[in-house]
Amino acid sequence: MNQLQFIVHDNRSVLTTAQIAESYEIDKDRISANYKENEKRFKEGKHFILLQGDALKDFKNNKPRNSGLVWTEKGAWLHAKSLNTDRAWEAYEMLVDEYYNVKENVVLLSKDQALVTVLCTTADLVEDTQAIKEEQHEIRKEL
Repeated sequence: MNQLQFIVHDNRSVLTTAQIAESYEIDKDRISANYKENEKRFKEGKHFILLQGDALKDFKNNKPRNSGLVWTEKGAWLHAKSLNTDRAWEAYEMLVDEYYNVKENVVLLSKDQALVTVLCTTADLVEDTQAIKEEQHEIRKEL
């Protein structure tokens, strides 16, 4: 199985239907059929995100389509459960271990936290720049 391309939509890790199908080694039409057969179990916003209009266009790099779904971690889990194949279970375990856990290393900052981080970084850069200027001045004196 190829390494999955990491996708973030609205600050959430998601997978496309094609990615889940590849992971579970089944046809993507089977994922779509599984969704239709179990539609009442899948909750929008919790298990999948419905992309339409401009949001879909942006997501699909301006390729026109009427609508599309991307799947959250819980959505991928429901597919593994309802497909109930050995490969689906193995792939889900990999998704949890390697794909969705990337979020553990991602730190989301509030606007205030981001501003403080930018200001601290800027202050460090100014300090470093001042030190470089002083060092250059000393070198010029010596020359």
